[in-house]
Amino acid sequence: MTDTKRAPEETGLPDAKRAHIDDVEKCFHKGLLDQTSQDELKTQIAESGPYKHGVIPQLIDDELLRSVRKEIMEGVHFTRKETDIYKVFQTGDLANLSGLSEEELGTLPSLFKLRNAMYSREFRHFMSYITGAGHLSGSKQDMSINVYQKSCHLLNHDDVIGTRRISYILYLPDPDEPWNPRWGGALRLFPTIRPNVPASDWTVSIPPAWNQMALFKIQPGLSFHDVEEVYVDKPRMSISGWFHIPDVGEEGYIEGEKEETEALSSLKQLTSKSLREHDFPKRTPGQVPEDEFAHLKEGPKDDDDLFLSDDDVKYLSKYLNPHLLTIKTVKQLNDLFCTNSQLEIKDFLNSEYVGVLKKTIDAEDSRPPKEMPQVSEEIVLPWKLARPPHKARYMYLDGSEEADKEPEVGEEEVTVRPDENGGFEYSETILSGLKDTDKAATSKVSEVAALFKSSALRRWISRISSLALKSENIIARRFRPGFDFTLATAQDESDIALEATLCLTPTKGWEDGEYGGYELCMAVDEDADDDPAVYRGAKAKEAGEGEGDEEDEDEDEDDPVLLTSQASWNTLNIFVRDKGILKFVKYVSKNAPGSRWDISAEWQVEYVGDDEEEEDEHEE
Repeated sequence: MTDTKRAPEETGLPDAKRAHIDDVEKCFHKGLLDQTSQDELKTQIAESGPYKHGVIPQLIDDELLRSVRKEIMEGVHFTRKETDIYKVFQTGDLANLSGLSEEELGTLPSLFKLRNAMYSREFRHFMSYITGAGHLSGSKQDMSINVYQKSCHLLNHDDVIGTRRISYILYLPDPDEPWNPRWGGALRLFPTIRPNVPASDWTVSIPPAWNQMALFKIQPGLSFHDVEEVYVDKPRMSISGWFHIPDVGEEGYIEGEKEETEALSSLKQLTSKSLREHDFPKRTPGQVPEDEFAHLKEGPKDDDDLFLSDDDVKYLSKYLNPHLLTIKTVKQLNDLFCTNSQLEIKDFLNSEYVGVLKKTIDAEDSRPPKEMPQVSEEIVLPWKLARPPHKARYMYLDGSEEADKEPEVGEEEVTVRPDENGGFEYSETILSGLKDTDKAATSKVSEVAALFKSSALRRWISRISSLALKSENIIARRFRPGFDFTLATAQDESDIALEATLCLTPTKGWEDGEYGGYELCMAVDEDADDDPAVYRGAKAKEAGEGEGDEEDEDEDEDDPVLLTSQASWNTLNIFVRDKGILKFVKYVSKNAPGSRWDISAEWQVEYVGDDEEEEDEHEE
């Protein structure tokens, strides 16, 4: 299915262009609309799980569908589209066949016939009967053509948006070469722990097959699914779309149903504070001692004041590149940060320390893919799994040896803060559950995370940013190929946040963004009609957007992308994040050379010093 997180609702064809089909039944596979067939499908769907869904092995008359595929291959242009949640090739004007001239429609007679048949009264009654979904609209004809090439994917969502009632996908791979499930591209269904909280692992996988339709009744908070990445250089073509609730004047119209359905939008549920208790890792801030930055407000004692004690410098020298501890470099970094509100520091850790670190991470990353944890139950403490998967999925360390457990219904949640568990100092008992390479990598990555929790590094961060750190969240992350990502989220606190990511990805080949794994920050235009997570323009191309889109050249000036950071080795990015700025780590392709590893830090901050004018300017 196409992206359902933010996609606008499509409108149907004008009545004048919806030609009548004399014999709808001939458009479908022989016997499909017979009562016996309908009853069998109705039973199949009623008994299905994890939620009500169905699979029709042969939907359309084979000759008609082959003609449709030929028209699409010869006459339809596909454009690459990419957001935090998907990468796919879609039709342009043909996304809903609306607004086309008679001449254009004349080049797609079979496709037009297929659409009319699928939204005919006869087929709508068929779909209503087998799913038990109720009456369906004939005026809202919502259909798109998609091609998933190698590395294309669609992440977890529930399709609840607008007035949608049934989702469907009709597969059009090569009819003469059966699709191999090992090539990916399957529709995968997720059970729910409770409404609006999908489980971490899918339980049903439906691989593509020629002329096969997968369908399900859209159930708010329940119908979570994704489309598995396509792993090979073969096009997974499909026609997908939705049936909607009836509109005014149509059979089955119920006054007020539209408003009631739209109120259940999945986007609203994503931002619901009441559901955040089910989000892991917990973003419970560890408080920084109030007196830690008192000296900042007093100002420097002299021009060479680093605000660091001899013990601080001794500790940091074990880890940081030596030139980062010179007053000249610190002043330069402070000037750059105060000008741009962001910094990129390459070679952050010193060569001696980082050499050992790289060796241990690389050893773990080089293990055969089959030895990498595949499902949630294979992830061993102290590593944990970020969830739920319609928001994020990655492995992480938070300094706690306690497993993250979902609270029972009605049970008060108990959250253990990382700083209450020794600050990334794991016991031998916990580490003994890991394999040798994993144990070594975990210990080293934990040591770097502990560096970020140290008062010495906090003072260094404050010195280069002119910000006092009030509270902190520090986690180490591993984004596995073929599994992990974070979807776009906004900083929703009233205060600004200072965020830092130290990327520790030892493998090469990530530079063009084709494998994903890049971290992207972008501004949100609340008045814009476009999907706010569709990034484009010059910076988008750096993040993996295709070349040759003429409209991109005109949009460079309005490019919303503020920061794109490719997966790399030993690079620290620091930036100020205001309320409303979106941030995500793009899904890591299964074809990536390894995992993306990083340390993610977030501090709530306040400005220090007498430069109120600078603070006011930033807030504006």
